[in-house]
Amino acid sequence: MTGFGAFDLYQELARILGRLTDSTAWRDRLIHNVEETYGVTLPVERHTIKHWDLRSIAEVCDRYPDGLRVLLRAVGEDYEGTVVLAEAWQLVDQCCPVPLLTDVERRDLCALLLDGAAETELTTLSRYAFELLGRAGEGDDSWNGRVERLVRDLEDDVEVEGRAPALMTFVERVAAGERPALRKGLRQWNNQAAKRLDWPPGLLAATREREAAAAGLPVGERSLVVEISSRRAAAALFSIRARLMDDRSREFPVLCDARARGRDELERRVAAVHREAIERLGLLAPGLQVEFVLPLHLIWLDVDRFEVRPSGLSSRPIGEDHTVVVRPWERLRLPHVNHHLRGRWHWLQSHGREYQEAAVEWVDPGVVLEPRRLRRRLRHARTPVCFVLFEPPRHTGDEATDYLSVLLEAGIPALVGVRSGGETVAGRQEIRNFLRTALTDLPERVRLLRGGLRPGGSGEMLSADLDVDLDVDLSLVWDSPDGLEELRSVLLHPPIRGEHDRSA
Repeated sequence: MTGFGAFDLYQELARILGRLTDSTAWRDRLIHNVEETYGVTLPVERHTIKHWDLRSIAEVCDRYPDGLRVLLRAVGEDYEGTVVLAEAWQLVDQCCPVPLLTDVERRDLCALLLDGAAETELTTLSRYAFELLGRAGEGDDSWNGRVERLVRDLEDDVEVEGRAPALMTFVERVAAGERPALRKGLRQWNNQAAKRLDWPPGLLAATREREAAAAGLPVGERSLVVEISSRRAAAALFSIRARLMDDRSREFPVLCDARARGRDELERRVAAVHREAIERLGLLAPGLQVEFVLPLHLIWLDVDRFEVRPSGLSSRPIGEDHTVVVRPWERLRLPHVNHHLRGRWHWLQSHGREYQEAAVEWVDPGVVLEPRRLRRRLRHARTPVCFVLFEPPRHTGDEATDYLSVLLEAGIPALVGVRSGGETVAGRQEIRNFLRTALTDLPERVRLLRGGLRPGGSGEMLSADLDVDLDVDLSLVWDSPDGLEELRSVLLHPPIRGEHDRSA
């Protein structure tokens, strides 16, 4: 261990432990016990003089994770409860505080930070760390191997009551500048760490708000949930109910509970609900996600193309401004299959940052999946997690041919429906190229495409000569288990009468 200046920790530890015994055999046994713990042979330079032998043992042990504590636990096998051992423990605790994070937590955080390597320079991360630790310094000129040291520096920061720990603030600051999927991963990491370390929950919320606001992000996660349903016998008569869900207030006001006759009236009601939502949250409501809950017979309704008109602005498809996803109504009523969704969602979060062939199943035009065989194939598998349907099937309820219900039961989190059918080879290839990337970013990528841009930060416009216009033809069904549970708890309860309905 270094950094103690004139104070030699190993020298002092050897002085204390030397008061226990002069036995060389005992020191041999200490080395053996530590070697068994780590499964290695310790490269200890032995000395005939007891003091220098103990110092050498301590110095080598400290090269391994928590090595001095492992050494003292080995000493405790013979001298537990002694004043000398208590003094040794006090010295080590003062000089080597217990690491804030577990090895798994540190590894997971470093992996998330490394995942942003292409978009966030290490010098930027280092600057954040130096700012938070209250000292100036230069960032490292290389990436690999430096992130863990940076995280450990933040772990060692002294906590001050009422002030957010430097590590918590660092993670929130980095998250605010990252793409949505990585931002969510970093915030989830912070949530879990804060819970285990018993950090005040209000402190984390305040830190997140401050860092998000500094980066120009919306505070909290907001979503506009729009339920649309109709009966097959009266397909042109729709029921519409909309709620605004805000994770800060935990209030879910009903904005609309009404009926609409025909497509035009349905669009007008959605536009009115959208206008009220952004008036409540702020102009254009950055970060607002719009979730349409649709029954299977409406699952491919082009809701992302519904025209909305924010007050004072021109009209535009709702999918150009917001991330628009569809959630199947039937899955809300199938809580017994949630474990299938959870298993596949876990796989998606763990492996979805890189494209893998096993993750996506492509269903070409004219291909009809046989429901029974599909159910058997998916029952015990974690993949695929995404089906791309170049000819989205209609939901008929016929168990012999209708495989949409099977995909829901199997917990497939992502369904991409190409509404035009993707008839041309060139169009299908373009869609394949688009999806051969990080699936965790799929909702955000689809939003960029609907707005006329390629995802990836370059701002490149879609090719003008494509036969399939991607910003029109993609429907995205996207379900996460946590989001599903929250929707289930809110939507399966009837709206409380007296809640206002401006668009009724």
